[in-house]
Amino acid sequence: MIAMADRVLKGTEAGRVLAIVNEHVDVAEQDHWMDLLTDLDGLQKHFETLPAPRVKDPEPLLEQVWSMALVDGEASMAEVRIFEKIAGTLNVHPPQANTWRRAWTAAAVESGELQANMVAVVLHLDGEICDADRAHFQAMIEGMPISKVRARKLLQLLDRAPKDDDITNRLALLPAARQQQVLKEIAAQLAKTQNAESGLAHLRRLAEAASLDVSALA
Repeated sequence: MIAMADRVLKGTEAGRVLAIVNEHVDVAEQDHWMDLLTDLDGLQKHFETLPAPRVKDPEPLLEQVWSMALVDGEASMAEVRIFEKIAGTLNVHPPQANTWRRAWTAAAVESGELQANMVAVVLHLDGEICDADRAHFQAMIEGMPISKVRARKLLQLLDRAPKDDDITNRLALLPAARQQQVLKEIAAQLAKTQNAESGLAHLRRLAEAASLDVSALA
């Protein structure tokens, strides 16, 4: 329902929904579910028929729900309202749900900016950035939950590489679990570049030099 909150499935959201259907639904039933998942009214009616999930800790589940709102780089008020509705079925009241939501959004912004900076460092290693890597970098920025002003500033990294130390210093300040998560996310973005192997090797060297735990890069 989060993905369909605006009644339109955008490219990245559509890909995420399709991946979920392919992973969890039998092939024979996938057409039926895709029809349902692209009909907000039908989805809401179906949602009302479902029993409340029995979970001891609703936070991880709600974080997954909210991550869908951030897939396309922005979160609308319609998505917030549906998120609060889902949280309510888990007995999580709006103040707590919104505290978590804001924290997850802030973490996504921080992670995205670190990814952008590290990818920019790697893209500049060979001097000139190819068209494919420029397009990947631009698409990555467009998918971040950040303002247009901040997005334009990050796009300037294509013309001016950031300093390695700035990135590793910011990584070092993160809690261990977040640090590992962000390193994995950076590695996933580097894997999509034209010089993925050298990029990942550079990331590992920087992390090791800064005494970061590189087990996430194994």
